[in-house]
Amino acid sequence: MVITSDEYDLVQVLDHDVSAVVLPPTDSQGWLADIDAAVQRRALRLERTLLFGASRKSIESMFSDQVRVSDIAPALQAALIEDALYLVDLCSKLAGGSSFNFRSFTEAPTTRCGYHVDTVPPGAPTVGVMRVYCGDGTEYPNPAMITSARDFYAYMAKRDRLLRNKAGRATTDVGSTVSVDEEIQVLDARPPFLRDPAVVTVPPGSLVAFKHLDISVYGSAREFRGAWVHQSPSTGSARLVVNVTPGNTQVSRRNRLNQSAGTRKIRWQD
Repeated sequence: MVITSDEYDLVQVLDHDVSAVVLPPTDSQGWLADIDAAVQRRALRLERTLLFGASRKSIESMFSDQVRVSDIAPALQAALIEDALYLVDLCSKLAGGSSFNFRSFTEAPTTRCGYHVDTVPPGAPTVGVMRVYCGDGTEYPNPAMITSARDFYAYMAKRDRLLRNKAGRATTDVGSTVSVDEEIQVLDARPPFLRDPAVVTVPPGSLVAFKHLDISVYGSAREFRGAWVHQSPSTGSARLVVNVTPGNTQVSRRNRLNQSAGTRKIRWQD
């Protein structure tokens, strides 16, 4: 992990032994506080949306349409749109190409997303970028505290089973759903793949360039090849997230996450 105040250091994410580079917000980005206030009062709400293989122009069109119907000042709209496109341009510089997978949403945290590594289609560049504009920051462990890839995937499998159990009980037994949530929270508080459960929190508003994992090796006993293990908070205030990775060959289209066959080629959690 690298934490820096110089955006030129973001290129270090390409180094073999660097899983992520964190660039906290600067004093010139005071508009992020206005974004936070707008999200918390629900003046700015973005439906969870995912574009596959999209051009910069199509991302600009979609994202601008969403932002411009919000109840925030035009100058703040322009700042947010400009910053999201900066993330797209940064992804292009770091990973190459002119096609992108672009995800954006405003949501309150849930227990849906625990520790994970984001993935890309087979053979795709593994570097992506994201910014959590407001709300609690993304959490990550000290990579040296991870016991093994095998232990990590065992944790993922157990957590996925708990989530399926929760979904299956949701319509029949509210009490048991609560108990499953508690099991998930206990699992995430002391994940068995970590020697030390202490975590570091990315400062809200930070830009993060980070490594993903090729989906073709996801779930194997191999090491993570530098992929960033992280999790979103399970409680707290609403967050605005924009996430960009290199695109694939799928036709660009607007989809809600996990509601199209295309999402089967990428594991992209919160």
